[in-house]
Amino acid sequence: MRISRQNILRVVASAAIVITVAEAPAQKAEQPWWEMKITVDGRGEYETRLDARQARYSGSFAFTFVWSGILRKDDQDYLLVHNTCDLTAWRIEERGSADEALTTLTTADIGNKPELKMNYVLRKEDGLHIAFEVAGFDVPKLAGADAFLLVLPASAERGSSTGGRKYDLFVKSGSNKVIIDEDRLARGPVDKAFAWTWKNQGWVQKQDMNVFQSSSHEARVRVVVIPKGQ
Repeated sequence: MRISRQNILRVVASAAIVITVAEAPAQKAEQPWWEMKITVDGRGEYETRLDARQARYSGSFAFTFVWSGILRKDDQDYLLVHNTCDLTAWRIEERGSADEALTTLTTADIGNKPELKMNYVLRKEDGLHIAFEVAGFDVPKLAGADAFLLVLPASAERGSSTGGRKYDLFVKSGSNKVIIDEDRLARGPVDKAFAWTWKNQGWVQKQDMNVFQSSSHEARVRVVVIPKGQ
C-alpha cells in the first residue's frame, strides 16, 4: 500500500502530540488562600493596695491592634502568614496615693506598650481556632517592687497559661474561643465578632505584709476573612 507524504506528516504530528502530553510533568493544584484581618480591642483597670503603708495605686488603659496576613490551606492544615501588625490606639493613665502625696502618670510617663502575638491557626472538629495573646508589662509603675504583671486578652488556644496564670479560669462573661467555621470559608467572606470580660483579684503575701492586687479588662475581637485563591 502506498502511503503519501501528507499522511506521514499527519502520523508524525499526532505522535508528537501524544508524547508531549505524556511527558509533561503533573502540575499540583494551587492551595486555597484568604486575606485575613484581625482587630483586637481591649480596655481595663488595675489596682494595688498596701494597707500597711496606707498606699493605693490604680490605673486604666485602652488599646486597639489591627493585624493583617494570609490564611493558606496546607493539605489538611492551615498556615498563618504574617503581614502587618499595628497598635493603632493606646492610652494608659495611673494614679497613686502614698504618704499623703498624690501622683499621676500619663501614657508618655509610663512608656511601656502592649504587644500582640498572633501565633497560629489550629484545625479542630468544630472549626479553625485562632491562637493569639496580648503581652503586658508590670504595673502599677508607681508601686515599684510591689508591681505585678498586667494580664491582657488572650484567645482560648493561648489562654491556658498566659502570664503564668490560668487565664481562661477568670473569664467572667462571653467566651475567648476565637473560632472560624471552616465550611464558611468555601462559600465566601467571613466576618465574625467575639467578646468577653476577664477579672482576677486577691491578696498576695509579700515579705512582712499582704498586698491586694486587682486586674480586669473587656476584650472585643473581629475577624474578617476574604477568599482570594480557590
